[in-house]
Amino acid sequence: MLQKGLMLEFKKDPKRVLLAVAQKRDGKKNWMVSDQNGAMTSIKPQQITFIVPGVENFDHTEISDFVQRAQSNLDPMLLEFAWIELLEKNKSVRVVKLAEVDELLRKKHVKEAAEKELKEFLKLLKSVMEMPSHSKPAKS
Repeated sequence: MLQKGLMLEFKKDPKRVLLAVAQKRDGKKNWMVSDQNGAMTSIKPQQITFIVPGVENFDHTEISDFVQRAQSNLDPMLLEFAWIELLEKNKSVRVVKLAEVDELLRKKHVKEAAEKELKEFLKLLKSVMEMPSHSKPAKS
């Protein structure tokens, strides 16, 4: 349930997604939110793509600092664990983001498997090249 002070991500338009803080209801279903520049926007619940868990009573002036701290902690392994943790604790996590994580993990595993296979092939090739050559049968 949306409430004042929650930080969320919403689709401003088809090409832009912004972070904002919920301020107050705007009618029955819509909410007024403030982005990091203080711009107030009325959004529909369908525009909300993600609600940042564990962030309450947030002020829109802190969004820039939050983004900077988040970017300085962008360790792919930590992100993987964070998404898995979110998925287990909060089934409402935006499916698109989790699908992206699954696809990135799949690509990572495929790349690692290909690299391992290449290393094994090179090792085999090296061992074959280091083998003493067998004497060739004499020609008659």
